[in-house]
Amino acid sequence: MSSLEYDIYNLPAAIMMEHKMSPDVIKTLNDYLDEKLKDPFRKSLSGDLVGQIHQGEQLSMNYESEKLLEFRTMVENLGVAYLRHFVEQTGTMIKPKQVVTDKLWSVHSYEGDYNPIHDHLFRAP
Repeated sequence: MSSLEYDIYNLPAAIMMEHKMSPDVIKTLNDYLDEKLKDPFRKSLSGDLVGQIHQGEQLSMNYESEKLLEFRTMVENLGVAYLRHFVEQTGTMIKPKQVVTDKLWSVHSYEGDYNPIHDHLFRAP
């Protein structure tokens, strides 16, 4: 039997991040979404959902809105922190410098609606 050379890398199945948003950010986000739900001209993206939303809806959010600035900045900063941790843990050669929001939406689900676990494609610049 010939000798085989190989390396084995133990990687976790998933790297999870948890963050507790401040009550102020949650209130601002909820106020924005409450207004959005009342808007008769709101843009629904329900057709783009992986799941089956029968009672709820997926709403397009204006990520450039001043009302969402603190939320968007928080999410982008968490994205950079997550990528940096991923690089450290996996030895990947990605050098994350910035995460930029290019789309934002909310999913409003109710009993009977279904949205399976899924991911969203990361596009490196």
